[in-house]
Amino acid sequence: MKGIDKKGKTLIGYVIIVFCLVIIGAAVMFVLALKGKKYDPETFCLDKASKHTIVLLDKTDSFSINQQKFILKYIADVKDRLEAFEKFSIFILTEDNYMGLEPLFSRCNPGTGEDANQLYQNPEKIQMRFNQFFEKPLQENLSVALSSSTSSKTPLFEMIRELTFREDFGNGTERRLIIISDMMHHTRHYSHYKQAMDFDGFTSHSYGNEVKVNLHSAAVEIVYLRRSALEYRQGKRHISFWKDYFNFMGARVALIRNVQ
Repeated sequence: MKGIDKKGKTLIGYVIIVFCLVIIGAAVMFVLALKGKKYDPETFCLDKASKHTIVLLDKTDSFSINQQKFILKYIADVKDRLEAFEKFSIFILTEDNYMGLEPLFSRCNPGTGEDANQLYQNPEKIQMRFNQFFEKPLQENLSVALSSSTSSKTPLFEMIRELTFREDFGNGTERRLIIISDMMHHTRHYSHYKQAMDFDGFTSHSYGNEVKVNLHSAAVEIVYLRRSALEYRQGKRHISFWKDYFNFMGARVALIRNVQ
């Protein structure tokens, strides 16, 4: 018999290498299927969330029917764009709820059936987990959040500052802050109902120094709720003030949506 030539030996070598890679890949998937990712069974968060999206919902004034519908749709769209294990939190702003913050909702996206790997995961089981432990509690909390409410003050700057103090929303985390509000800050120290919409004046004000925050590299989206009674205060100058504020604090204003 003739021996195998050099070309044949090379081909056999490639076949062996491919076979070994297939075996190794199958073994890795088997281990992943058995082990899985370690996460908190209540929040579905890993030891440290690398991405965190926070929705700040300003309830110091009531919402119109159109605004309620828009808010529900907007938050649903945000939820649908979350990555697997990305943290998603909703905080409510009232005149008193801005110190020692507790979220209305805060969990990590456990992933949907569409995210499942068909080779070693059960899409139906993953979708069921998403619906039961993420989607359902989120919808239940949102229905409560949109109930009518009014307050005598709107401590918006303080609320933003408190959020940046949170360990899960600090530097090292990919941060997105979504604010749903008429953006009319109002406290006895500083008020958009009284002061001029002048950011340079705000920074020179002692109060401006008190509410400085670190929003380095954070992406900010504003759902700007327009109110007919505030036409004389809301508008381009007001929006420009907030753009200057977030830019000064190191954030990037990614989006502003006007909603009547």
